Amino acid sequence: MSTHQQFLSEIEQFLEAENMAPTKFGLKAVNDAKFVANIRSGADVTTRTMDRVREFISGQKKANPKRRAEARVA
Repeated sequence: MSTHQQFLSEIEQFLEAENMAPTKFGLKAVNDAKFVANIRSGADVTTRTMDRVREFISGQKKANPKRRAEARVA
C-alpha cells in the first residue's frame, strides 16, 4: 500500500468512526473543505499537511475517548 493510500485509509477510518462529513473534517483539520475530495482524487499532500491531519485525528481521539469506547461496544 502506498503512503498516499495509507493516509487516505486513516482519514476514511476516522470519518466513519466519528460519523463526520468529509467537508467538515477538511475544514477542521486543515481549513480546506475540499481536502478529502482532493485526496480521494489523487492529489499530493506534503508531509507537513499529513502531520497536521494526523495531529488533528489524534487530538479528536483523545478528546472523545468515551464516545470511541461506546462505538466499539455498539
